[in-house]
Formats: sequence, C-alpha cells, structure tokens
Amino acid sequence: MISSRLSILTIFLFIISFFFNSPSTSPLVNASPLVKRERLIVAWSEFKNDSPLTVTGFVTFTQLTTGEIVVTGQFNEGFNDPDTSKYTFTFSNGYDLTGKFNLNIQNGGTAPWTVTLNDFTLQPVSAPKLNILFSDFTITYGGIKIGQANIILLGAI
Repeated sequence: MISSRLSILTIFLFIISFFFNSPSTSPLVNASPLVKRERLIVAWSEFKNDSPLTVTGFVTFTQLTTGEIVVTGQFNEGFNDPDTSKYTFTFSNGYDLTGKFNLNIQNGGTAPWTVTLNDFTLQPVSAPKLNILFSDFTITYGGIKIGQANIILLGAI
C-alpha cells in the first residue's frame, strides 16, 4: 500500500516537473539565441634530429577567433651560423615565414619567439590524414634542408 502511494506520488511529481519545465512556461523561451563562436584551432610541429636533418625544437600554432594565427617556437639545435639571413622557413602550402619573426640564435639553437600572422591559415590544403594539416614545414640553411616536420592538429574547440 505504501509502495503504491509512493509510486503514484513519484509519477505525480514527474508530471508536475515536466509541466513547469515545458517550453511554454520556461523563462528561457524569450531569451536571445546563442551566438555560435568560431572554433579555436591548435596545432604543433616537432623537429627531431633525424640525420641529415639537424634541427630540433618545436613550433605551436593557435588560430584565434579573430582569424589571426599566433605562432610560437624555439629550436634547440641546428642553428650554427648566427647570420639569420641564411635561414628560410616555408610550408608545403607555399607560405613563407622567413623574416616574419625575430630569430635570435644562441648556442646552436634559438631563443623562444612568437609572431602573430594575419595572412596565414591553419585550414589544410587538402583533407587531413591522421590530423596532419601540412605534410611539410621546412627549414633551410643556404638552400640546404636542415629541418622538416609535419604540422599536426591537436584540437579544435
């Protein structure tokens, strides 16, 4: 008997709660619609000392909701000549990063650096495979390739 009264009470409370949470009585019905925000894209490149390539280090890419790309990096090895004009930084999509950031060479590597780009995109040239956005981020010294890495998509939020 108590069990049947408890079941009836539970059903009654469920119906009451459903009624008060229906769209016609909800205070959120007249609320303004949600604004869809742009996705934030984060990617990463890791340069490994893989003979004959000598550069080691990392570069991160963050596409902001404004569309700008913040590129941050540091190289630990492979920069033995302090003449920065001899190094180039290019991507497989044709983008040239050379000269767009302050390259400070120290002890065979570089100091940490950051650059904000308005003319670059993290959208892949073709459909990404295994989260690879570009298959080739290349560093050359005097025309000789000294570093190469994939740009790997870490996430889009």
